[in-house]
Amino acid sequence: WLETIISGLRDDRGVLTRIHGVSRDITERKRMEDALRASEEKFASAFKYSPGAMCISTIREGRFVDINEIFLNILGYKRDEIVGRSSAEINLWANAAERDAMVKELTATGKVANCELCLQDKQGNIHWGLASMSLVKIGGESHILTQTMDITERKRVEEELQQSEERYRTILDEMDEGYEETDLDGNYAFVNDAFLRVFGYRRDEIIGTNFRRYTADKRSVKELSDAYGEMYKTGIPIKRNLEWDIIRKDGVRRTCEFYASLRKDANGFPIGFRGTGRDITDRKKSKEALRKSEESYT
Repeated sequence: WLETIISGLRDDRGVLTRIHGVSRDITERKRMEDALRASEEKFASAFKYSPGAMCISTIREGRFVDINEIFLNILGYKRDEIVGRSSAEINLWANAAERDAMVKELTATGKVANCELCLQDKQGNIHWGLASMSLVKIGGESHILTQTMDITERKRVEEELQQSEERYRTILDEMDEGYEETDLDGNYAFVNDAFLRVFGYRRDEIIGTNFRRYTADKRSVKELSDAYGEMYKTGIPIKRNLEWDIIRKDGVRRTCEFYASLRKDANGFPIGFRGTGRDITDRKKSKEALRKSEESYT
């Protein structure tokens, strides 16, 4: 490729007699221009058809230069309602301080990756997003390119699970029976308030410790280990009244009866055990006293 400047020479009568030209090789420049155009076309295509919500905005004001269809659909706007306006003008950010913090990090490091944000759509509904930001040059000026994945549904499910977990824990703590969850080695992951009352310990003294620490003798350790080992192999819960002799924090020996089952993960693999039980020491003493009383009359 050549870039040429041509001029004509005329004689005294004004007749064109010669053409002079000066040329220079611009092949490399043309190649770079073609590469730039191809790159811009790829960017435009990726921007337009990205499965995530994407927008380009100015750094200082957050004024939208472009926005793809996915983002428009999430926010409920038409293109002419948002392009040219700032995020503040449409009340996009539920918390404007979030944008300020992200822009500060972006200008300091050149990128922001997987940052949770909370946005408002045209109707004022809240949407949660996972956003990544980078700087791009448009017309020689730096702009913010933002890609956001809508995680509103995921956040809703997480919130429901959290609320369900809280209700579950509340029910467990209000139970009269002791409840425990352990890993496969018998280390406590959770115990309820009734369990703590029987054992006489605080929760932070129990969590992470092993059941063997509280078992009164080797016989009880073996019986429990055998029962739990069989349950792990077969997957069948312990439904019989399994007795467990324990030593409380104050040194008093007590007897508990309990039932247990396997804890499994989402794929059905065993991850530990759970059990419920009650202190039957007084009941056993009463039975023993009754038996002795009956024997005295025979």
